Amino acid sequence: MAMSSSNAGTHTNAGASSTNTSQEPQMAASASNAGTSGDSGVSDVGVNDAGISVGANIGDHPLAPMYTLIDTIQQETGYIRSMAAVHNWVLFTGSDNSLVRVWRKGHAFEHFSSSSGPINSMLLQHLEARIFCAHDDGAITVWERITGGVFKKIKRLQTVSDFLHKSISFTHDKAVSCLCLSGDGGEFIYSGSKDHTVKVWRIRGIGTWKLVETIRDHKGPIDALATHASALSSASSDGTMNLWIRELYGKKEDKVRHKLKRTCVFSGAVVNAINLDVDDFMYAGLSDGKVMSWSLYTVLMTKDDKPEIMSIHKAAVTCLASLRFGPFVFSGSIDRTICVWRRQLVDRESFGPLHTIVMVLKGHSGPVRCIETDFDWEADATGARGWWVVYSASTDGVLKVWRVYDRPMPRQYVRKSEHRLQVELRRLRSI
Repeated sequence: MAMSSSNAGTHTNAGASSTNTSQEPQMAASASNAGTSGDSGVSDVGVNDAGISVGANIGDHPLAPMYTLIDTIQQETGYIRSMAAVHNWVLFTGSDNSLVRVWRKGHAFEHFSSSSGPINSMLLQHLEARIFCAHDDGAITVWERITGGVFKKIKRLQTVSDFLHKSISFTHDKAVSCLCLSGDGGEFIYSGSKDHTVKVWRIRGIGTWKLVETIRDHKGPIDALATHASALSSASSDGTMNLWIRELYGKKEDKVRHKLKRTCVFSGAVVNAINLDVDDFMYAGLSDGKVMSWSLYTVLMTKDDKPEIMSIHKAAVTCLASLRFGPFVFSGSIDRTICVWRRQLVDRESFGPLHTIVMVLKGHSGPVRCIETDFDWEADATGARGWWVVYSASTDGVLKVWRVYDRPMPRQYVRKSEHRLQVELRRLRSI
């Protein structure tokens, strides 16, 4: 399918706002076709530039972390269900109208449409330029970018039995709700479904494109998956969240199994979102508005699984994201806000909470559906370098693009942190 490279909207600087309480500047924008002619799902994007709307919600100290809303992009039909970010401002979005768009700096420049229905989850195999899409009909489709900006569907994940018998049955019996790439090089893909199972697919190495394991421990639909190194976390509507460790066995280590290490049971709430980040923290976003965090090492190596409760949302948490090289964790909610939490580097039991709320991003008029993050060294309008890009999408049909800055903390807080770190080092040496 051929792609055109015209912009999906126009941008106009709307000026600066000194506080985040001012109204967001709006400007109507006509949308040019960003893909194949005749696709009515492409010309429904308008871009309203937000200018430089700056905020520092919590504390409002001049050296506190700050944010800037830099783009507001409106979809007239449908809304974004899933996102996947690539380096250098490139973002993939999957919509409930089966359309995948590729964005760069707020402009949709490529797209393709899937015949398998709404795209509940998507992930990227970056080096191979492949996109995996999860659908309501139980299918997982695999697309590859070829020359000329064209995306071609190269396969659909299926079992060996389906392949040998040329069956048209789908990957799962019911909708695929979530996808996750293994955290130690991307050799495996995990898919969670409303059919209560998690399937493990090998996409690199020995036996590529094969189903290697089906996990059937949960008694309800799988709502969220997350990975870090060889760890896998799965959450279900049955009110449980499991933590697994992947093991390879056999003479050639070509066989795979997942060993259950811990089960967390939640009473009166279910886990809607999970995140395992590079600093060995595990996060869960709950239907009661709470975000819980654990030290992954503590959960795996000890019997202590008491979480830190990060509570500020007024409604269910729907999505979580963390930074690969940064101190922030983001939680999106049905209450239409995105909370930004700073992760501390001190021991929670000795010195209080490991996470503090530093910002609340507001602007969506509907529940926040998904969040993605990226890092950029480009200088902004003020000349500052080294900040994070945050993408947020809502059921209001809006995609917002934010900059989040990590300003230095006031010196008195730095001294306290240094003192706490020295105490913690002394405590560890005495063990």
